Amino acid sequence: MDAAQESLQAAKAKLQASRKDYAGHRKAALDHVEAALREVRAALATAERKTQKLEKKEQKLDEQIENLQQRKETIEKRGDEGGK
Repeated sequence: MDAAQESLQAAKAKLQASRKDYAGHRKAALDHVEAALREVRAALATAERKTQKLEKKEQKLDEQIENLQQRKETIEKRGDEGGK
């Protein structure tokens, strides 16, 4: 998507730099490119939100694993103390 965004931005710059109007087709093409850029930006934003959501879930799982490991160590320690 990043490459598509770069290509669309380059196309937009070329369309804007063109001096000919081509009976309104240059303007129409520019409008379509701008619409495509909005869609690409929306897609990238959605992907970023999903990534952040997954990172939060991963962090929560890591915290739960750490908690379980600490509980296991406590239980093992109690077991060792009980056998003495």
